[in-house]
Amino acid sequence: MTPLERAIQIAGGVSALAGALGVAQSAPSMWKARGRVPAEYCPGIEHFTRKRGEPVTCEQLRPDIPWGVLRDQPTSTPILPPPTPDTPPPEQGVQARMPEKRSGGDRRERERRSEERRKGARRAHEAAVHAGEGA
Repeated sequence: MTPLERAIQIAGGVSALAGALGVAQSAPSMWKARGRVPAEYCPGIEHFTRKRGEPVTCEQLRPDIPWGVLRDQPTSTPILPPPTPDTPPPEQGVQARMPEKRSGGDRRERERRSEERRKGARRAHEAAVHAGEGA
């Protein structure tokens, strides 16, 4: 059993691990198929599994990365200019970079527009056929 498979088992399934990491449900399965977990998710997997009492370490997930060196680095807070009243807060984490999910209303609007385009094309074809210009 690979370290990722062990993490999935500890989590209680692919969905549970994906939810804990804030990634799409298909992501852990893709990592498993590729045989490689993206390095940025290794600390999250280690933290999640450690909380459950069965840690799967970054070193186990990605032995090609010098995690010991990275662990010894002091954590630092990025230096940012002081915010002004009209400055939005800085983006933080993976979720900040992820686009918002579309609501069902957006999907219905896209379907409505698509149907309108189909109707318009159908009308144009019928007009052309009626006028004797089309097939």
